[in-house]
Order: sequence, then C-alpha cells, then structure tokens
Amino acid sequence: APGWSDNPPMVSARVLFVTPQDAEWLVSADTRTGRPYAVDPRVVEGDADYRYLVPGSHGEVFLLGQRPATGRPGGRVRSRAAAVVGRVVRFDPRHPGTPGVPLDLPDAITGRGRAVGGVLYCPTRKGLYVADYTDPRTPVLRGPLIAWEDPARVACEAVVLQSTVLIARGDGTLEAYPVKR
Repeated sequence: APGWSDNPPMVSARVLFVTPQDAEWLVSADTRTGRPYAVDPRVVEGDADYRYLVPGSHGEVFLLGQRPATGRPGGRVRSRAAAVVGRVVRFDPRHPGTPGVPLDLPDAITGRGRAVGGVLYCPTRKGLYVADYTDPRTPVLRGPLIAWEDPARVACEAVVLQSTVLIARGDGTLEAYPVKR
C-alpha cells in the first residue's frame, strides 16, 4: 500500500514538514506562526511513488522514491531487473505553483539520502548517486559517487560530514568514503 517510509517530522528554514505514515499527504507549516503552507498529495507528479523526505537548507524538501522504468516515454519496461528507477524532486511549499524539476536515477532508491547545500546524496541498489540541485531549474545527476562492491548489501542511510560520506548498512556495518569532487 502507498505510504511514507518512517520519516520523522523535520524542519528546514522555519518550515515544518510532517508525513503521516499511513497517508499519501505531506503537511507543511511555518514554525513561527503555525500557518499551514500546504497539505499536498505525496505523488507530486506523474507516476512516481515518493517514500522518503530529506530536508534542504532553504525551506525546501527533497522527495525520494521510484517510478516504473520504461524504454522510452510511454514505452514498455526494458527488463524485469529494470522494473523501477529512482526519482527525486525538489519541493518548496512556500511556492506551490512552482513544481520542482524531477530527476531520474538509474536504479531504485534504497533509503533516505542527505542534502548538503543544494546537493543531495541518494543511496540506490547500485551505489550512492549525487543529485546537484545548486540551480533548482536545471538539476544534474552526478555519480555514482560510490559504486557498491557488493550490491546485495544495499545502503540504508547516508550521512555527509565535510569531505567524508558515512554509510550505515542494513547489516549493521558502518563504512566511510572520501567525497570525490
């Protein structure tokens, strides 16, 4: 059933974001006044199924999820292995009439990413990809920053500390990688 993954309430530049786990809605409000900005459908556009919420640093939030993969727009799925691809979009509830530009990743997203400035780090089944939203009108996919040596051990969480990326794996191991610029 559709629904958010376990997203805690979060704040980005005085905007509170809440995702009821059993609903398809994203609720946002000003933290000083309590004035709601919007209650928006979780599926912001198209056929994407957003699961994870990652706060930005300027009142925006990144929605991470996946969508069905097709060989071409409106086409058939290329193969069973490529049944879904990752999808990322930047959303600013203070400007609801300005939808974010979605960015497709080559594989399914496996966990909550992290945003540093306008750069979003997205764990997928094949590696850690970088979505550069420095200019929100023209996001750029850079990556993979890290390709997993063993794709069966997919990442659960990614944390960026200055020039190091920490990966917390599902099996309890913690790995550190230098950020390649």
